[in-house]
Amino acid sequence: MKFAEGISEYIDAAVSAVGPSGTKTGTPEERRLRFENYAAASRPPYPDGLVVRNWYVQDQGREIPIRIYRPAVEGPLPTLLYFHGGGWVMGSLDTHDGLTAGIAHAAGVQVIAVHYRRAPENPHPAAVIDCFRVLDWARGEGRLHGVDPERIGIAGDSAGGHLVASLTQMVKREGVPGLRYQIMLYPAIDPDFSTRSYEENAHSPFLTTEDMRYYWSQYMPGGDESDPVSYPARAEDLTGLPPALIMNAQYDPLRDDGINYGRKLSAAGIPAEVRTVDGMIHGFLRARFVSRPAMQEFDVLCERIRAHLS
Repeated sequence: MKFAEGISEYIDAAVSAVGPSGTKTGTPEERRLRFENYAAASRPPYPDGLVVRNWYVQDQGREIPIRIYRPAVEGPLPTLLYFHGGGWVMGSLDTHDGLTAGIAHAAGVQVIAVHYRRAPENPHPAAVIDCFRVLDWARGEGRLHGVDPERIGIAGDSAGGHLVASLTQMVKREGVPGLRYQIMLYPAIDPDFSTRSYEENAHSPFLTTEDMRYYWSQYMPGGDESDPVSYPARAEDLTGLPPALIMNAQYDPLRDDGINYGRKLSAAGIPAEVRTVDGMIHGFLRARFVSRPAMQEFDVLCERIRAHLS
């Protein structure tokens, strides 16, 4: 593999922080702890002028944790709901704190990160139901927190990218109007392990084909393949969805997930920008402080958010 500038250094630093096995072995609890430790070791300080606070969304006697990142300005702001990655098993508000804070600051929007219920304790559709509930909250009670309900987008990385695709189908089914933009960062869209990227990148850094087999088995042990919320890439009708940005990495088992889904969106008449970045690995936006090409893609991401949510 011929990595882009700074990626080898990023990999070395990550291995030093969590060990050669990374976060991808052991029980769900062991995986979660190692991911938290790695994220803590690489977590940048909050940008100046950013207001960050934890909150919650009530849903049938329980609470869905959220974290609100807001530039220090008055009045309603365009808002991006963010669904973290981690194979639907790992990940939290903390593991993606550096990315969500960075987006809020650089794009000048309010970001609301969502900690949905995780598998295997809560398999599909628990996570996407939580995401839908937070979207419903943002369009109503979110006004009290400075959400402009007419300028809402959704974003997610890896497993969170699947939640974005699933949520657009749920929103379409329920007739909820107003999503302005959808962003999928190196997304897991479909459990088709026969794609070229799964074969070429079976042992890539930070995510392997074996990892993805495990994650899909935990998140979707069953499921109706005709249900577009479960399998959005297999939906017969992709019309009526919001414009999309999909970012992929060359050395990622999930690369073709994003490419193929982008093609299907485009075929359905949905404006879909698909960017596949040479020399990059899964999760490359985390490497933006040591990799100039990764920072360039981060800048593109924030520019697109501003353009679509302004």
